[in-house]
Amino acid sequence: MITTPVQVDAGKHGGPPSDKPWTPPQEPKPSPDGSRPTYVPLP
Repeated sequence: MITTPVQVDAGKHGGPPSDKPWTPPQEPKPSPDGSRPTYVPLP
């Protein structure tokens, strides 16, 4: 049960970076789009 949600969260929440090496490069992309307000307040 935990293995299934972990895969989905890793792609959206970027949990385990070692499991998904392509997760970090996808986070900065949606940040400027306004998907992640964490990076928006910086600039």
